[in-house]
Parts: sequence; C-alpha cells; structure tokens
Amino acid sequence: MAPSTYEVLISGLQDLYTTGVHSDLTLVCGGRSFKVHKAVLHAQSSVFRSMLAGGFAEANLSTVSLPDDSPDSLEVLLYYMYHDKYLMFNTNSHYHNLEANSPKAIVRAYAIAAKYDVPGLQLLAARRLAEMIKFDRDELQAAILGVRAISGCTSESDFTLWDVIIPKVREQLGWLADDDSFVKLLQEVPELNNKLLKCCATT
Repeated sequence: MAPSTYEVLISGLQDLYTTGVHSDLTLVCGGRSFKVHKAVLHAQSSVFRSMLAGGFAEANLSTVSLPDDSPDSLEVLLYYMYHDKYLMFNTNSHYHNLEANSPKAIVRAYAIAAKYDVPGLQLLAARRLAEMIKFDRDELQAAILGVRAISGCTSESDFTLWDVIIPKVREQLGWLADDDSFVKLLQEVPELNNKLLKCCATT
C-alpha cells in the first residue's frame, strides 16, 4: 500500500530536521544550536509566526537567540513540530537525557508549548504527565518537583496540569498528609493547597 500524504509529509519533515538541509534559521539556546526552517515554525506556532513577520527584528535574521528557554524543552518543542509526536528520551536512542522523562521536564515541555502556542504538544505533554507522575512513596520526590514546576512555569489561569495531578493526590491523601515533604509542599505551593481544598469541598 502506498504511503499516505500525511506519512510522506512527516517523513520529509523528519529528514529536514535530521539533516538540517535547506535550513534558513538557527535558534541558539543554552549553548546549543538548532537548525530549523522558518516555514515549519510559521505553520505551527502563532508566536514564531509573529516573531518572523516583517515588523520584528528577528524577521531578517538568520540566527535568533532564545536565552530564556531551556534547550531540552526547546528540543522537545522542535521535535514535535517535525515529527508530530512527543520526544521520548531513552538510553537506546540519540536522545539519551533520562531526566527529560521526569515530571518536572514534562511540565517544562508543556510550558514551552504554551509559550509558543503549540497546542498539540501541550495536549501530548499533559497526557504524558498523567502517565508518568505518581504520588507513591518510591516516586514522591519526582512528583513534588513536578508540582513545583507547574506552579513556577505555567500560567495562573491554566488549570490543565492541575486537573491532571489533583485526582492523583486525592487518591493518596491518606498517607501524604503524614509525609513531611508533602506537608512542606502544601505550605510552599498555595495553588496546590487551594485546589485540593476546593476539590475535596465539591465531592
């Protein structure tokens, strides 16, 4: 069976991403450089579309610096734009940063997708967080770092990731209420405390 138009398009985009052929823009972030294509960024991100429009300084540049972003998060964003999938890091691939599979890193991927208005990646990151984050004794510290990232990286008006974690916290609240590190988290992250109380009050 012949490949579909979508399959051919994604295969071509993957080739452009891997080889950098015809790249007309380099993004510099955290000491790393990413060769990209303005047309790909334009098509998928309203923020990049505006940035690369004629009225902005970046429009006529071949190199744009993004000093406020994490290079790992930017890599996840760009990978999605060229592959239409969430970048999975493991030791058997070129992408070997295991830390990028942590709840904290997934939250940061969601945040950079929100920043550049790439809703497809936001959805995938939220689903990935729902699969990964666990409030059990073995993985509590990683979950706590994820909650702190939600508080620090996402908009106050964006409840998507809170809606992912609050039910999971409620399921384990019996023992979490006696855990010093979780009690400290409640004290330091008022958003979690408030949303948990509201959830308990409405059920």
